[in-house]
Amino acid sequence: MKVSHLTKLEVKKDKEHGWRLTSDFYFTIDGVLRSVPKGFQTDLASIPYPISLILPPDGEYKVSAVIHDFLLRRMYEGEMGLTRRYAAKVFLYSLKNQNINTLKVGLLYSGVRFWDLVKYLEHRWFK
Repeated sequence: MKVSHLTKLEVKKDKEHGWRLTSDFYFTIDGVLRSVPKGFQTDLASIPYPISLILPPDGEYKVSAVIHDFLLRRMYEGEMGLTRRYAAKVFLYSLKNQNINTLKVGLLYSGVRFWDLVKYLEHRWFK
């Protein structure tokens, strides 16, 4: 899988909703153009305390976090073919494209997959 970032991510802190994109953000997944629209709301990387002291939500990996949030939002809105597993895989390859430190990639990706497991179990057992 190849994930390319075509434009600079521009976000602004929004006191009510976390962060908001101030311009459209374009990226590709295996050559297919996607865009995150201006105004998209995100929490960037959802990293719990105390880990967030080492890996802040607005760290260098925020581009990958926004792509992941966007794909999950589209999944919940019913876009066919999108799954948590796919979004996590895109997140992983996006991190690699950003040349993020291997240790950070491992921690961030493991956190996403752990949360996917929590959401799966929650859905399966506590409907």
